Amino acid sequence: LVTIVDPHIKNDPGYYVSKEGTELGYWVKGPDGTTDYQGWCWPGNSNWVDYMNPEARGWWIQKFAFDQYKYSTSDLHIWNDMNEPSVFNGPEITMPKDLKHFGGWEHRDMHNINGLLYHMTSLQGAQRRTEIPRRAFVLSRAFFSGTQRLSAVWTGDNMANWDHLALSLSMVLSSNAAGVPFIGADVGGFFGNPDAELLARWYQAGAFQPFFRAHAHIDSTRREPWLFEKRYMDIMREAIRTRYALLPYWYTVFRQSALTGMPIARPMFVEFPAAADLFGSDSQYMVGEALLVRPVTKPGVTSVEVTLPAGQPWFDYFSHVQYPAGQIDAASPLERTPVYIRGGSIVPTRQRVRSASTLMESDPFTLVVALDADGTATGELYVDDGETFEFLDGNYLHRRFTFKGDTLRCAHADGYDPLSLLELPGKHEEYATTDAVKTLRVERVIILGAPATAKWRRAVIESSKKTAEREVEVTCSEVPAALGDAGAITSTRCVIRDPATLVGNNWSIRLSA
Repeated sequence: LVTIVDPHIKNDPGYYVSKEGTELGYWVKGPDGTTDYQGWCWPGNSNWVDYMNPEARGWWIQKFAFDQYKYSTSDLHIWNDMNEPSVFNGPEITMPKDLKHFGGWEHRDMHNINGLLYHMTSLQGAQRRTEIPRRAFVLSRAFFSGTQRLSAVWTGDNMANWDHLALSLSMVLSSNAAGVPFIGADVGGFFGNPDAELLARWYQAGAFQPFFRAHAHIDSTRREPWLFEKRYMDIMREAIRTRYALLPYWYTVFRQSALTGMPIARPMFVEFPAAADLFGSDSQYMVGEALLVRPVTKPGVTSVEVTLPAGQPWFDYFSHVQYPAGQIDAASPLERTPVYIRGGSIVPTRQRVRSASTLMESDPFTLVVALDADGTATGELYVDDGETFEFLDGNYLHRRFTFKGDTLRCAHADGYDPLSLLELPGKHEEYATTDAVKTLRVERVIILGAPATAKWRRAVIESSKKTAEREVEVTCSEVPAALGDAGAITSTRCVIRDPATLVGNNWSIRLSA
């Protein structure tokens, strides 16, 4: 559960937070530096905590303790809204520039970091409320350099129209390029009432933005997916399921971003700096290195142009149809969003349908292996407990998958990964120490773009755990070009069913006739 915690504190001596803040002198001051500033926001006449004051920040951190934040639990997380700060009766709907902060700083000097200090304090409060610190989720409207270490952000109060859907792509990509990657737009638009087509397309687009949520103004018409006709409900549900299935890939890309600063949603020039014709494109983009996404952002559209950069083949994420590099006219009926896997990639997924991500934690993985022109592919998977800071002590899995020739291998990524110098300190054991993580396994491998001459019928599995070799069945079939758009290529798809290899172990799967 995520609830809003706004920065304005109702000026009311009968409200214990207001009373304490006044007595301790923790409010932002007027131009004279002594009088508590008062402005107008949602609760009426309000004060604002001076987050430049370290003692005031410490006091606010304590307010998240379970005995002070009434009815809160460790499953309650935080949404910091209005934290620019928004002041309804202030100039430019914010604080006057000559207000005084701790240390004598005027508001004009620290306005841009106000939101940063606020959500930093909120995060610290949420992390410290338990005896063993736990990771917390914070969402913020205002952000600044450094926010990427602290919270998610969203693009603000948008409108329920097609222009704002299209603009959300530009805003998400710009923010990612600027170093704040955990961002997304309110699905459906905050103000107004989207029709069924717009809402369906927005779910499809939002599912491929780093921060994905539906949100609307209180006066908007109810718009939960199940309130729409079955066709539209099914489309929205499928978009959500696609997001959940790709969570292992998303989490791995998030981890890479946290270590290196690489964007999560990447403008095309990030991955393809030689493709000058794509420098100005914001209609299509990459999620990590492996997925190209081209959301539909106009009404009544049944096809869109997609440019598949040169260098490798591409595979439709949903149908597995293969395409060469180049420009295609991608069929885009309402039920379809063009998404492609880059040849040479291995994408980890979880395909079992669950009602919550917490119910997926022990689910096995399906690896989608999209071969490049040389018949090779690589990919990574990062797994930790998602809640504690034990990953700092090495309690995580970071695995690298490679496919070459006829063999898929899994090994510990640290040590020969180009990112290894940036790894967090830890034990770097062969697998993490948590029992739940030890039992994670691969239940299926899907190989796209297999050689047409391949006669693979069985897979021989070898493990570093000195267990005997095992064999499992391999099924290969044709993926006809006719299933795709003009320019598609007939290719071969092979499926290894239930190799039951543990992700935490080193192993190889060798394909043979």
